[in-house]
Amino acid sequence: IMAIAEPTKPEPTKPEPSKVLNQESLKKMIDDLGYDTQETKSTTGTPMHLLTFNRGNLKFGMFVSISPDLSRVWMACPLAELPDNDKLNAETVVKLFQLNDELGPVHFCLKTRRLYISSSLENTDITSKKMRQTIDDLTAHVIATGPHWSNLTKKEEPKKEEPKK
Repeated sequence: IMAIAEPTKPEPTKPEPSKVLNQESLKKMIDDLGYDTQETKSTTGTPMHLLTFNRGNLKFGMFVSISPDLSRVWMACPLAELPDNDKLNAETVVKLFQLNDELGPVHFCLKTRRLYISSSLENTDITSKKMRQTIDDLTAHVIATGPHWSNLTKKEEPKKEEPKK
């Protein structure tokens, strides 16, 4: 009796699992990019890395963190404290909302009374090049939008002099 062997089918190749950053690999990537960093925590206890660097004559601080579910890498630059409500420039607030639409996925957000500009990346296959580009892009947005967010306080109306009697 002769047996006929069926040709074996090669095993389908499984795609390699996506590279997902964790706290340690994020810190290493940031350090390898040459940023000065300080480890800190958010108000909710999420570990964060505070990057400090210069662009031209400006000094930047940028927080970089991973979402608790490891799905996103977040970057946020603190911009300004909001003035009291009665001194808040409503036109500027409206402009920031308009800019959110133009800049998306980069966006302005508030945490307590501090204005931030933020961006995030899907935490999948983030390369050093992609991380550097995202940091550079967010930095460029801080500079480009400066005339808007730096104008959060209403201008004082010049006091009218009382006519002399």
